[in-house]
Amino acid sequence: MFLVLAIVVLGVCEYEKLLLNILRPPLAPSLRFMHLVVSIGTILAAQLGVLTGIFECAAVTLLVMLLALQGNAKPQDGGSPITFSHISSQVFGVFYTAYLPAFWVRLRAIPVPLPSEPS
Repeated sequence: MFLVLAIVVLGVCEYEKLLLNILRPPLAPSLRFMHLVVSIGTILAAQLGVLTGIFECAAVTLLVMLLALQGNAKPQDGGSPITFSHISSQVFGVFYTAYLPAFWVRLRAIPVPLPSEPS
């Protein structure tokens, strides 16, 4: 389990570096930390047996944090603080760094018998 969490942390860090270079204005540092927390929480929920609603709860949490933390800040150029690319990057980020590894954890938990030799 710790190996999966380490992979998720590395994936989130890499995804956030990518977003830092692409998004203008960049995401707030607290949103980057929140993405990490939500991703780890998603993996832990999948490990504890929560089967439905993980992705939806994680995506809504990050979008609410995006609106609360960055929605009221005015950029210096007078543009919009949140664009469609901010919203889509948050939702895709949760899918890429949290839901897919959680799904992988669930797949590994399915007991599959080894194939037997034909008799």
